[in-house]
Amino acid sequence: MVAAEFRVRVYFGKGPSEAVRGTLLDHVVADAIELGVQRLVLDSRDQAGNKRDRSRLAKTPARVHDLLYEHMPSSSEPGTWIAGAVAWCHGAGGDWRRRIDPLVERVFDAGVVQ
Repeated sequence: MVAAEFRVRVYFGKGPSEAVRGTLLDHVVADAIELGVQRLVLDSRDQAGNKRDRSRLAKTPARVHDLLYEHMPSSSEPGTWIAGAVAWCHGAGGDWRRRIDPLVERVFDAGVVQ
């Protein structure tokens, strides 16, 4: 992944998972708009989880900026494989984090979300 020169941003926080996910989605959308991203792929969850994501995203500037977002199973979207590997390495820390550091252009820590 480093040799392929992928660039990633890491987003994380602590607290109830849905509250953290909502806060992080807000920041991901803001960054995507800033970067001129046209399509945002989210790892598909269960039907209720996807619905909560869509509800949260509807309250962001995504629609105004024509940011297309969709849920897809991680097995069908290679970009999620990279994200998953980087997230795992970042969370594992130590030598794993050191190995992916060249890929990471920004880390956003939402802190504790209520």
